Amino acid sequence: MTLRRLVVASIGSLAVLGACSSPPADASRAALPPARRDAIERVEAATRVVRDLHGTADALVPRAVAESARCVAIVPGLVHAGFLVGARAGRGVAVCREGNGWSRPSFFRITGASAGLQAGVQSVDVVMLMMTAASVTALVDGKAQLGATTSVAAGPIGREAQASSDVTLSAEVLTYSRSSGLFVGIDFSGTVLEPDEEASRAFYGDPRDFRALLRAQAEPPAAARQLIDEMGRYFPQKP
Repeated sequence: MTLRRLVVASIGSLAVLGACSSPPADASRAALPPARRDAIERVEAATRVVRDLHGTADALVPRAVAESARCVAIVPGLVHAGFLVGARAGRGVAVCREGNGWSRPSFFRITGASAGLQAGVQSVDVVMLMMTAASVTALVDGKAQLGATTSVAAGPIGREAQASSDVTLSAEVLTYSRSSGLFVGIDFSGTVLEPDEEASRAFYGDPRDFRALLRAQAEPPAAARQLIDEMGRYFPQKP
């Protein structure tokens, strides 16, 4: 089997795994269309990831880094599986700084593959911080390919971390992850982020442009208000 077919097969398996592991909808949402329910639950999961990212006395993301992030992309439960060829797939929510606050959330998909000897399945919560104008442009244009068009590195950890390290200064995207499983870590090189128009349409009730959502500060819908509140709390503006 060719490398391309292995990747496609692996990503297809991830989609099935993700569908099987999704939590059941509560009774109050039973009447909602499945696509809208999934979109709302994705925003809620992203909200929990942001809260957990700063849920300790010593915040994981240094304040200087949090204040400098221009956009934040959150992927709850990114699934990474591998057998000779590693594949990853997930669905996330992105927001960008606009004015004195954050944009409405926009939805995206994330896929990727890497060759090498690896085995196992891992679910990881991922937070990606876009630190430069170029990385923001790549995100909003739907052309973000980490490690290719956009440089990526693991973000510094802890309140006392040196936010001015060479890695932080040179990387366009900083990543943070919470994981358990067979992989020690994840190499995000080759990962692609692309707009999820179906989820945006389901969440907002009408077609929404990915770029327009991230480029305008506006009152978020009720289902996204808690996420925007958490973003303002844990990713404040520079003083």
